[in-house]
Amino acid sequence: MIKSTPSNQDRLYMQIPFIGRFLSKDVDNTPKLGSQKNINHNAKAIVRHLGGFAHENHLITVQTCNADGSVNKKAGIAHSGIITLDEKKRTIAFDQFSPNMHEENLKQGDLLHFSLTHEGTYCQFSCEYQKTVNTKSGYAHIVKFPPGIENTQLRDAFRVRISNATPIKISLLHTINPVIAGTVVDLSAKGVRMKLTGLIEPRPKRGEDYISCQLVLTDGYSMHSGAKLMHWIYDTKDKCTYLGIKFIDMDGANERILNRYITQLQRKEKHGVKI
Repeated sequence: MIKSTPSNQDRLYMQIPFIGRFLSKDVDNTPKLGSQKNINHNAKAIVRHLGGFAHENHLITVQTCNADGSVNKKAGIAHSGIITLDEKKRTIAFDQFSPNMHEENLKQGDLLHFSLTHEGTYCQFSCEYQKTVNTKSGYAHIVKFPPGIENTQLRDAFRVRISNATPIKISLLHTINPVIAGTVVDLSAKGVRMKLTGLIEPRPKRGEDYISCQLVLTDGYSMHSGAKLMHWIYDTKDKCTYLGIKFIDMDGANERILNRYITQLQRKEKHGVKI
């Protein structure tokens, strides 16, 4: 009996429904069992998703894949971001990977797995590597559009919007750059979206770490942790900068303060109280 070898495109489609099994333990926000999943194969929806990730300068995790399409957990992870999309050629240009994944060893047709968490949804997709090209700022990796994007709603990522009437102040301390201070737009146990007037200078870099993130909560408590910039965007209409921040290295005491506060907000929201 002759066994046929699946093509890369076949392997991509075979992989998508089961891709959650192969997530690295190092990847944050691993989907919980029973989370609602949605695999979107619509071409326009894929462009809309990818365009949104590029527009918000989103930090994206990159992993190589094994021959069967599963994620190669032994190879480690890197981070990147989308530079441009070419809808006509249906290709994506990704920024250089950090740290280096020995991408000089990548061959045309190799599979790469990309993942990120956006507004409480874990998004993942796999693409065929095409080539690496030189750019003004370094180089870019060109990959084909994915056949689909899997979205998984995270059960522990309850996100509550914060009213301007009761603002939560937030400040980010960088090792070199000036302090970034603003107000919270929405908040979850995993991170926060903040807003500040004007365009930040120097421009923030996706993936950069902050040694301290402090929130002054409306119940009189304050909490702090380390932080990582996951995405950012400057809104030309309201002339404000929005940053998506992930909490890192939060100790137990601050975690309890934050969880208690979010629980209070959930109760208020449930009873129709404006937050």
